[in-house]
Amino acid sequence: MACLALWSAAALGGCSAASEPPRPRLAPTPPPAAVPVPTSAQAAPLTSAAAEVDASEAVQRVVSEAARRQGVPASEIQVVSVEPRRWPDTSLGCGMRGHAYAQVLTPGFAVLIRARGMAAEYHVDRRHVVRCS
Repeated sequence: MACLALWSAAALGGCSAASEPPRPRLAPTPPPAAVPVPTSAQAAPLTSAAAEVDASEAVQRVVSEAARRQGVPASEIQVVSVEPRRWPDTSLGCGMRGHAYAQVLTPGFAVLIRARGMAAEYHVDRRHVVRCS
């Protein structure tokens, strides 16, 4: 009797395996392509104007801040260059150790100024003006 039960189990098991259609083999999924993300030291330049930041307003805010910091009239601040940028976080490329910054693309401008023979670089977004040099 034990032989019959063993034979039945083997026969039924063999039949059910043979009656199932073969499972299709799936091709392995390739790893996602690496997408370079600019570090805070290398902000990606914008090809169009920074949509959320007005350049003339940004420059005016930088000139006011630079004049205040250096103790000179705003008329003595010379704007050397204004470049639209998109930083990978809210540090605007000028992060400080021990501070946390939101990891969001942040449009703005890098503004190079000169006053009394000294140059300084400021980064500005719609809310903040940061001296980076």
